[in-house]
Amino acid sequence: TIHYTLDGSEPTLQSPIFHDSFMINANAIIKAATFDADGTKGRTYCDTIEVNPATFSKITLNNAPWHSYTYAGGPTLVDGIRGNGSYRSGRWLGFYQKDCDVTIDLGKAMSLSEVAFNCCIFQSDCVVDAGGVVLKLSTDGKKFKTVVDETYPEVNKELKYGVVTHKLPFKKQKVRYINLVVKTVKELPQWHNLPGWGGFVFIDEISVK
Repeated sequence: TIHYTLDGSEPTLQSPIFHDSFMINANAIIKAATFDADGTKGRTYCDTIEVNPATFSKITLNNAPWHSYTYAGGPTLVDGIRGNGSYRSGRWLGFYQKDCDVTIDLGKAMSLSEVAFNCCIFQSDCVVDAGGVVLKLSTDGKKFKTVVDETYPEVNKELKYGVVTHKLPFKKQKVRYINLVVKTVKELPQWHNLPGWGGFVFIDEISVK
């Protein structure tokens, strides 16, 4: 039997029993543990959910991820669970040569002033930071206004592993639809162990505020 909690406390036999699903609509620290028939407790598993206005929103992938790194598809980017330092964890979507191009429908217009996203870095495997970003906003899903259009510097030689957060601030305005294009690196620099190859860009957890 699996028992779980949503407040970070250790599960006990008195904690709710997991059947097939439960509802999350706010920040939560989920802990779950298995219990044998005699009450013996197994390992505890933990995940943190961080909710923002984009979490659980409808998301459309306008470009497909690389076939080996599709995992759960678009919802991975807005599920409230931030990817860790492993791009193979199933919590990142990987793009190669084709840019990550997504459109998010927040469900209603709201006042926003920032969009952010994370990239996983593992340079020895050609997993590098984004090459640039274009952010467009809309209230009706038809007319989009570009508010950010940036080209990022060449891949940082010193940043070998880790997670990078890119924050994209803009003038506060009403937004319902977000189109985010995260550009892949088409050619790795000469100092890389595979110069001239393309770079994989792994994206996770798009957030807004």
